[in-house]
Amino acid sequence: MNELPPQATSLADQEARDLAVTEFSRPVALEAGAGTGKTRALVARLATWLLGPGWAVAAAELEERRSLTGGSAVEPTEVAARVAEGTVAITFTDAAAAEMSRRLGELLGDLASRRTANDLAPLPPLLLGLDIGERAHRLSGVLSRLRLQTIHGFCHRLLADHPFEAGLHPTLAVDADGEALTATASEVLIERLRARQPQIAALVHEAVAPAQLHASLVDLVAG
Repeated sequence: MNELPPQATSLADQEARDLAVTEFSRPVALEAGAGTGKTRALVARLATWLLGPGWAVAAAELEERRSLTGGSAVEPTEVAARVAEGTVAITFTDAAAAEMSRRLGELLGDLASRRTANDLAPLPPLLLGLDIGERAHRLSGVLSRLRLQTIHGFCHRLLADHPFEAGLHPTLAVDADGEALTATASEVLIERLRARQPQIAALVHEAVAPAQLHASLVDLVAG
């Protein structure tokens, strides 16, 4: 099996990182192992979109709407809010989402203070010539509007925003770890045991342990 020389591997790696912060007209997929800088690449791509192409798209949309309805000129804060609200970043774990959010916040803070941002150095070509310091300052104030969440967190927010359309209760909650389901199953089982429900009593009479009943109940509801 032939392996690429280190120089070729390094070049291919850099080309992939460059692609992540330059290509926004089509989907981009990066494959990487542990500890290779996936989070840095994702944060850089996210920041580049917010400060560059995404900002331009949001500004154009707001200006078009303003031209139809009349009113004052579009303010940078409005653009920042729109681009943040229209951007979604999905991760697999809460820890990864928190890490990306922290690093994106630090990156924007550095740029707003006219410092070099480690996760975005050197600056991508798309951002050269732009007043990214001002844009970063505006984005820092609306960062909470950006949807940087886990898959289940994003789905919960989407359903919570439209509960009636989804046919769900307005106070729905996501039980990602199954803790609420386990607790509820315990409460139901204890209640049925105390009430000596015939079906439960029959299972106990057949030497089915309460722990087994609990596990079966959890599997039944989860399935």
